[in-house]
Amino acid sequence: MYIFVDEAVADAFKVFLAGMILYSVFFLILMRLTFYRTHSFARKNLRNLQKLREFMEKKEPGEKQDGSREGHELLNNIMARYRART
Repeated sequence: MYIFVDEAVADAFKVFLAGMILYSVFFLILMRLTFYRTHSFARKNLRNLQKLREFMEKKEPGEKQDGSREGHELLNNIMARYRART
Protein backbone atom coordinates (compact mmCIF):
# COMPACT_ATOMS: atom_id res chain seq x y z
CA MET A 1 0.00 0.00 0.00
CA TYR A 2 2.77 2.41 0.93
CA ILE A 3 4.58 1.57 -2.30
CA PHE A 4 1.60 2.73 -4.38
CA VAL A 5 1.31 5.97 -2.42
CA ASP A 6 5.05 6.55 -2.75
CA GLU A 7 4.90 5.98 -6.53
CA ALA A 8 1.85 8.23 -6.88
CA VAL A 9 3.58 11.05 -5.01
CA ALA A 10 6.72 10.60 -7.12
CA ASP A 11 4.67 10.66 -10.33
CA ALA A 12 2.75 13.73 -9.23
CA PHE A 13 6.02 15.49 -8.41
CA LYS A 14 7.44 14.59 -11.85
CA VAL A 15 4.33 15.95 -13.56
CA PHE A 16 4.59 19.12 -11.48
CA LEU A 17 8.25 19.62 -12.45
CA ALA A 18 7.51 18.99 -16.13
CA GLY A 19 4.66 21.50 -15.99
CA MET A 20 6.86 24.11 -14.33
CA ILE A 21 9.56 23.63 -16.98
CA LEU A 22 7.02 24.01 -19.80
CA TYR A 23 5.51 27.06 -18.10
CA SER A 24 8.97 28.64 -17.73
CA VAL A 25 9.80 28.06 -21.40
CA PHE A 26 6.45 29.48 -22.48
CA PHE A 27 6.95 32.50 -20.21
CA LEU A 28 10.43 33.21 -21.62
CA ILE A 29 9.16 32.98 -25.19
CA LEU A 30 6.27 35.29 -24.38
CA MET A 31 8.56 37.83 -22.73
CA ARG A 32 10.92 37.79 -25.71
CA LEU A 33 8.10 38.34 -28.19
CA THR A 34 6.72 41.17 -26.06
CA PHE A 35 10.16 42.80 -26.00
CA TYR A 36 10.47 42.68 -29.78
CA ARG A 37 6.95 44.05 -30.18
CA THR A 38 7.51 47.02 -27.84
CA HIS A 39 10.93 47.66 -29.36
CA SER A 40 9.50 47.94 -32.88
CA PHE A 41 6.59 50.02 -31.52
CA ALA A 42 9.01 52.49 -29.95
CA ARG A 43 11.10 52.72 -33.12
CA LYS A 44 7.99 53.32 -35.26
CA ASN A 45 6.74 56.04 -32.92
CA LEU A 46 10.16 57.66 -32.83
CA ARG A 47 10.02 57.98 -36.62
CA ASN A 48 6.52 59.48 -36.36
CA LEU A 49 7.70 61.94 -33.72
CA GLN A 50 10.65 62.96 -35.89
CA LYS A 51 8.24 63.63 -38.77
CA LEU A 52 6.06 65.67 -36.42
CA ARG A 53 9.05 67.74 -35.30
CA GLU A 54 10.06 68.34 -38.92
CA PHE A 55 6.50 69.46 -39.67
CA MET A 56 6.48 71.80 -36.68
CA GLU A 57 9.80 73.32 -37.76
CA LYS A 58 8.52 73.86 -41.32
CA LYS A 59 5.95 76.38 -40.14
CA GLU A 60 6.62 79.89 -41.23
CA PRO A 61 8.88 81.77 -38.84
CA GLY A 62 6.53 84.77 -38.87
CA GLU A 63 3.85 82.78 -37.10
CA LYS A 64 4.15 83.07 -33.37
CA GLN A 65 2.09 80.85 -31.12
CA ASP A 66 1.94 81.05 -27.36
CA GLY A 67 2.75 77.41 -26.69
CA SER A 68 5.17 76.75 -29.55
CA ARG A 69 8.29 76.70 -27.37
CA GLU A 70 6.64 74.51 -24.76
CA GLY A 71 5.37 72.22 -27.50
CA HIS A 72 8.89 71.78 -28.87
CA GLU A 73 10.24 71.02 -25.40
CA LEU A 74 7.49 68.50 -24.78
CA LEU A 75 8.11 66.84 -28.14
CA ASN A 76 11.85 66.69 -27.46
CA ASN A 77 11.21 65.11 -24.04
CA ILE A 78 8.92 62.47 -25.58
CA MET A 79 11.50 61.69 -28.25
CA ALA A 80 14.22 61.37 -25.62
CA ARG A 81 12.10 58.81 -23.76
CA TYR A 82 11.62 56.73 -26.91
CA ARG A 83 15.32 56.92 -27.69
CA ALA A 84 16.13 55.69 -24.20
CA ARG A 85 13.93 52.62 -24.78
CA THR A 86 15.45 51.70 -28.15
